Amino acid sequence: MPKNAIYAIAASKTPASLWRASVRAFRQEGFVAGSYDMIRGTNYTPVMRSVSFGYDDDIVNSYHSMDYTRLDVAARRSIATGAVMTWDEAWGKGPITLEERQFRELLTLPKTFNALAVPCFGPCQRIGYVSLLPSDEGRIFSAGERRFLQTVAQVAHLQLCELLFTKHSEFALSPREREILHWVALGKSNTVIAQLLNCSANTVDTHLRRTYAKMEVADRTTAAIKAIGLGMIS
Repeated sequence: MPKNAIYAIAASKTPASLWRASVRAFRQEGFVAGSYDMIRGTNYTPVMRSVSFGYDDDIVNSYHSMDYTRLDVAARRSIATGAVMTWDEAWGKGPITLEERQFRELLTLPKTFNALAVPCFGPCQRIGYVSLLPSDEGRIFSAGERRFLQTVAQVAHLQLCELLFTKHSEFALSPREREILHWVALGKSNTVIAQLLNCSANTVDTHLRRTYAKMEVADRTTAAIKAIGLGMIS
């Protein structure tokens, strides 16, 4: 991976440009799919919905339909040890429960368990978890390759923490704006939120646009991540 790929990650000015730079970097290293999760603390509280590239939408939706922070052994064991490991290595390091086994079977795809689990660590117990699926099913990862990939993921994770939680202006959200962001963070659409709050979808959209302006963000996902990370919503 050229140095300028890592520099592009570190110099990203928005979460969207950071994601594009990260995807380019990992594709250059021979990965056809990947995902990123941010969780908070040792209780593995999700800060955001996974963002991914290359994975089938049905698999991503299935992953989120279950209690993945509790059932994903690869994520839990890589984070606990701080080590980069293949999913097969992670799932084979100890006994698993029936629920965990069912979770694994549901998500099993050709080549999936040769994917890498890459943990990242940031300020205020913000933990990142990156999965990377190589194009070569039989690829063997050396210790040096694993450490290098973890370095790239770590740079991206810290840059996201910097963009979302360090460089921000003081802003105050109304109770309704916080309530709407709470539902956004849970993956609800404007139409569903409108039904929950007994208002129109246009009203929800108006509140969200005001929220974006206050928070200096451009989209609902970034707004929700930032609000959760700053403790504004749970």
